Amino acid sequence: MAEVLQVVLPRYDGLDIAMLNPAQHDADLERVARALDEAAAGRRQELLESVKATPFLIGENAATGEQALRPPPLLYQRTKDLEAYFDQNPDAWFARDGYGPWLVQLRAMGVRQAVEARARPANAAGYVTISVDFGRNERGLDGFDPAAQVDGLDFALAHPSHDRSEYVWNVLLAPNRRLVAGVVERSVLTSFSDSSLEEARSEMGDAAAREAWLPGRDGTFRRPGELSLDDLPPTYTRDEGLAQALGMLRPVVSEAARQLGVPAEVLWGLSERPDLVALVERELASREADQH
Repeated sequence: MAEVLQVVLPRYDGLDIAMLNPAQHDADLERVARALDEAAAGRRQELLESVKATPFLIGENAATGEQALRPPPLLYQRTKDLEAYFDQNPDAWFARDGYGPWLVQLRAMGVRQAVEARARPANAAGYVTISVDFGRNERGLDGFDPAAQVDGLDFALAHPSHDRSEYVWNVLLAPNRRLVAGVVERSVLTSFSDSSLEEARSEMGDAAAREAWLPGRDGTFRRPGELSLDDLPPTYTRDEGLAQALGMLRPVVSEAARQLGVPAEVLWGLSERPDLVALVERELASREADQH
């Protein structure tokens, strides 16, 4: 542990990747991994903080492929989903593929396996403290944080693709629906005994509602407010709470299908084939005439 703190990590302070010795780097990585495995609990935390703050891992830029030394928490483990999500994002970096044998150790050092939402924690009652000031106190209800953000989300929304948009909807927004929109409580009193409530979107919710990133039935990308859940491909989670948070249209076709007992797919098919609608109308008129 002393060797890692006093010799190995300082070696990387200000080091340019062009000056990196590959054999030395592999040996250093092995020393860091072994030190983390063998350190006692208290010392391990000290070591881990130093490791996470040191740019000693080789990262590959998601847009250019450029390599540079980066701190572990600024790197992602490369997967098919993350490649699709971060594709062409100049701010995203992957740990180099050659680190395969150390994947478990890299995760312990802070290299990320998944995109996470960043939000202030809620207390046991579900309140998120937003502001505590004289005459101005704010808190989010049910875990809502209006400052919630997601790494790479702005870029992904502004540069949609079918794989990327599906990942955003299913993996990032639907599981974090409580962070997309919620209620903020305000009061001049810290006790919140005389308070007001306001519905609000978070920063990530605003971005998701503003951009044209959801695929419509014609294949073009639209803003959420221009579509309903019925318009989304079947691989998208049918999350009505998320749809409402993003201001999507009410799923009129789904409601009509439930009321009429006709599958929604049939109604959509009829809407796209006016000739079939005319055929059905003629058949209904013919049957009604036969009854009389």
